[in-house]
Amino acid sequence: MKENAAPGTSGAIVLEDKYGIEKSKLIRTYRVRILADQGREAASLLLFLGDAPSIEGRTCYPDGKSIGFDSLKDFQVKSKIETSRWEAKRTVVIPPGINGDCVFEARWEEPQLGFRSSRYIHYLGSKFPVRKAVIEIAKDVRRSYMVMPGKGVRSEVIDEARLRRFVLSDLLPEQNVPFGLKTVLDLPRIVVFDRQVVRGLTKGAAKEQDPRARAILFWNEHATQDLRPVFERGWHTGDAYHALQEALFKDLPATPHARASALLMRLNARIRNIDQSTFAEMSADKGIHSYSDWLDYWNMRKSWNLNVIAELGVTTRYGMQSMYYYLLRESGIKPLLCLVADRNLLLFDYNVLDTNQYSHYLIGVEESGKGILWLDPTLRFASPGLILPEYQGTNAVLIDTGTWKATPYTVPVQSALANQQQFQYQVSLDDEGESFSATAEFSGLPDYLARNRLRPLDGPGQNRLLREDLEHASKYLALAKAEVLHAQDPYHNLSWSVEGRCEFDSAGERDVRPFPALPEPLEMPSAFPGLRSEPILLPYRSTLLAVSRFKIPSGYRCASLTPLLRQNRFGSVNWLAALETQGGVSSVRVVLRLDVTGFFEKAEAYDDLRTFCGWIKESLEKTIRLEQVR
Repeated sequence: MKENAAPGTSGAIVLEDKYGIEKSKLIRTYRVRILADQGREAASLLLFLGDAPSIEGRTCYPDGKSIGFDSLKDFQVKSKIETSRWEAKRTVVIPPGINGDCVFEARWEEPQLGFRSSRYIHYLGSKFPVRKAVIEIAKDVRRSYMVMPGKGVRSEVIDEARLRRFVLSDLLPEQNVPFGLKTVLDLPRIVVFDRQVVRGLTKGAAKEQDPRARAILFWNEHATQDLRPVFERGWHTGDAYHALQEALFKDLPATPHARASALLMRLNARIRNIDQSTFAEMSADKGIHSYSDWLDYWNMRKSWNLNVIAELGVTTRYGMQSMYYYLLRESGIKPLLCLVADRNLLLFDYNVLDTNQYSHYLIGVEESGKGILWLDPTLRFASPGLILPEYQGTNAVLIDTGTWKATPYTVPVQSALANQQQFQYQVSLDDEGESFSATAEFSGLPDYLARNRLRPLDGPGQNRLLREDLEHASKYLALAKAEVLHAQDPYHNLSWSVEGRCEFDSAGERDVRPFPALPEPLEMPSAFPGLRSEPILLPYRSTLLAVSRFKIPSGYRCASLTPLLRQNRFGSVNWLAALETQGGVSSVRVVLRLDVTGFFEKAEAYDDLRTFCGWIKESLEKTIRLEQVR
């Protein structure tokens, strides 16, 4: 308990954050000094991978007392809602005995899942200052590691007989920069590469002096010598595959885009992607109890054996890629490949001659006059043509599988109309407040992101999550009903319906909220920093359209209906209300349309960003004043 924070430190300071990377496991050591209640979050850890079988540690107090623990069962598991967006929820474990004045220290093991992937980037640091971050890499680990200390961080490398130790000192707290891109900042991180997939320069590329010409030679060689043998291998087919192919090809549309889209939808209906199983499928899985189960387990992971995939009706995301690619070729389409990198982890550079830069590939189908339709068969329940946000607008490599020629490419940024949220509200006013019913329908990314979060839940769990999210975002709201529809039906857009009430003092004038429980189209920060030097990146473009109607109660009249019409480089906000009278009954119809059309801007656009977010908030909170008739 002797450790104290540096002057100006608030809440907590991480004393040591240690990663011990061994051949088959990751050994973590974590010590944090909590100085106030607002620092208790520093002791909340993401849910351990696996069972963390050897966890041990303690929570110590100023009076010398301590609470020890040696099992994950000693921790509280909590689902933490960080925002009102459906996809922004995570599970953390909270150690026992944490208060506003203590030291928490723990040591545990995790399977080295992330660090064993072909390319992995892990950012170091915390929202609290870190006094020391240590990375120890055993020398028998068959991986290539780079520890990049980042800007302004003191670092030291120590070579020992069995390991190499990197010590990074005095890491500043992570800056909560809204709508930023971490990869453009020089932050401390561990970069992991698979030695076996690193391609060296050919003699021709090595002799080439011009960087661009060298890159062209390098990526073309990667396409012809590394990828072509994989995609043109002798795929294993048989009776089961041919029966599946016949069913999938029956009455396929003639045009390339329509044919590719229909084929992907049919494949998803017939073959289950085990990496994105639903609640019902996970509940029905029998597990591995016999040698036959083991055979099934391994066979469904053989992405080249299309016949076994067809027999089992189950495969991994890699198997879905292989099966769909081969089916496209068999249907007469020569697909394009796009080698992409997650912009949140790494910005792809065509002139950097390293195949570890990309982590995924998209499959493209070109049609005359319509361009390229990009498809991702690894995404279950995603509509054909959807591109995940992390790939949009990024540099990539485009490969024509007809010629196996590789060229630089920029992944398109999809339009706002590709990602829609539509809402219909009916509001009823009474003496104690307002009741409402609302329906919502989603398409594009809002549809997929919500489905992906709801996928592992059963029906009641989906409804409960919807209720929690909406009530968490609106303090004055109480829902009586919340129902999710079509969460696992790819042929219908995801939708939901809710019913609820908003209570308020109805004496005298009344302010009617036309859009209770309306989600924000952007994950809005609680506050914006005063200055900004980082570029701005919005997650994706989108359109939100909401319509609300309510009757004006007897004895009231509607005050002026002032519109809100705003637009700048990030998008537009249009809030319009009109008074309608039919059969002697007056009602109000309100239409709200929010178009997020901006994407990437320099830091100079920061004032416009704050202004745009302010317009969105104003439109969501805008009320209609009803005055008593005297």
